[in-house]
Amino acid sequence: MCNAFEKVGIHVDLYLPESKGVDKNSVSFFKKKFGIEPLFELNFYQTRYKNSKLNKYFSQKQIKNILDKSNAEFVFLRRHNYLKAALKSNKQVIFESHNNLLHNRKKLIEKFFKYNLLRNAKHNNFKLFISISENLKKYWIEQNIPEEKSIALHDGFDKQMFNCQLSMTKVRDMLSLPREKKIITYCGSLYPDRGIENIIQLASKLPNVYFCVIGGTARQKEHYDNILKSNNMSNVHFVGSIPHSKVALYLNASDVLLALWSDSVPTINYCSPLKIFEYMASGKTIVAHDFVTIKEVLTHNYSALLADHQSFDDLYDKVNDALTLDTGQLGSNARNEAFLKYSWEIRAKSIMDRLET
Repeated sequence: MCNAFEKVGIHVDLYLPESKGVDKNSVSFFKKKFGIEPLFELNFYQTRYKNSKLNKYFSQKQIKNILDKSNAEFVFLRRHNYLKAALKSNKQVIFESHNNLLHNRKKLIEKFFKYNLLRNAKHNNFKLFISISENLKKYWIEQNIPEEKSIALHDGFDKQMFNCQLSMTKVRDMLSLPREKKIITYCGSLYPDRGIENIIQLASKLPNVYFCVIGGTARQKEHYDNILKSNNMSNVHFVGSIPHSKVALYLNASDVLLALWSDSVPTINYCSPLKIFEYMASGKTIVAHDFVTIKEVLTHNYSALLADHQSFDDLYDKVNDALTLDTGQLGSNARNEAFLKYSWEIRAKSIMDRLET
């Protein structure tokens, strides 16, 4: 988003807390992590505590010092606890919400955080409340976020990542993937609530199909590798975590892309998964679970095949359709929609257009 704002003519200073895991050479850090050259200014501020959670909740003073020295017109925040400091600085505030919960463990803390958010949202300098889905926007309006300050904008994708002209055969050779087999890829987290067992079950019923699973920690990868070994399965490859810049290559090497979740995902009714937009931009056939915010973006039998999230049999049927029927038009439709509606630049422009009205 920072790069996207720069591309539409808005200068951005991004401030991050100092961290041992972050290279302060912004160009090398972003090239390695995201495969992009930053157009914006990357700055680091000193933290007060060694504990990252303490810094998350008690860095208001550092934030206010940064803003007091800045000549920025707008402050873009995703942390509600920095709102008071931002509003005191007399900047115009844009806030982006990714969930209906501000604290998912303690109800009393959640109630207090929400009270403060709703109070701050009524401030004259609070200009825009962005929700990452229509369903989340509806929720916050019901909680009394001013409707005239609200906008729903799904996440997006980097157009540069998906202008790959390499053939599928060449990409498969680069990634040491089988040339002749159908490949189904899942990209994302391997948490228990993601239903990874569904992928293993699909693979057991489709032994001639190669499944590629990207993401997760080394421990999670080992866990699922052991399951494959105990079931003597060789048609699933848990790749593990990869640099984001390589994701497009794996998607380009695939025939079908899986987007799976479960009812246990805490944000499932409000989220806007990044992978959906990258899947769309790749132009491949998508099989996704039919949760409410997924249906805000994907249309069954037009841009994807949507499966009943409570039925493995329906998921299997949709995957089988993707493998056996001519579904190429679905991928083309999804790619066209992605480039028309969901690039980061389009998202940044939508924000600026709304602020100018």
